[in-house]
Amino acid sequence: MNILSKLLLVGGVNETADPTRTASAWASIGLKDGELYFSGSGNHQTSGGGMSGGIVKGSGELDLSGMPKGDVDISIFLEDEVWNAGYRFPSDVYQAVAIVYYPPNSSTAPEPVFGQGNWPSEFDAPSFTEGKKKLVFVDKDDDNSTYEYSITVIKPGGERVVLDPKIKNTGNG
Repeated sequence: MNILSKLLLVGGVNETADPTRTASAWASIGLKDGELYFSGSGNHQTSGGGMSGGIVKGSGELDLSGMPKGDVDISIFLEDEVWNAGYRFPSDVYQAVAIVYYPPNSSTAPEPVFGQGNWPSEFDAPSFTEGKKKLVFVDKDDDNSTYEYSITVIKPGGERVVLDPKIKNTGNG
């Protein structure tokens, strides 16, 4: 499983968010019974009201269907307990997150493939902040598509753990 890092909020807003964006969603990765899981989540909209959705605690599923159309800042961060225990994202940001289009009416979820060459144009390039404790990327949310995404975290000792939630885009407006 992958670990997601907690997004720091300042006044309820993602402190690293682009001020031109209208929405953001975040999730943190923590430890429960020795296993990585999505331990917290939240979302924020700067205007328009009526937003629902965001990243689901526990599963990491990202539902943007209640958010207005437009770019959405997405942040995944490692909780302090996870970071202090030696868990890390891979050094190559394209090995930390992978995203793939999930065709409608498909009976099987496609497997996201890590690597810069597989990064979809629907998303701005990923990056790290806060000394690589936080992974950030932008969903341009210009369509009603669903995507499968994976987050990789490296355990102390080098074992790779992958978490595989979905991203559902069906923004209003």
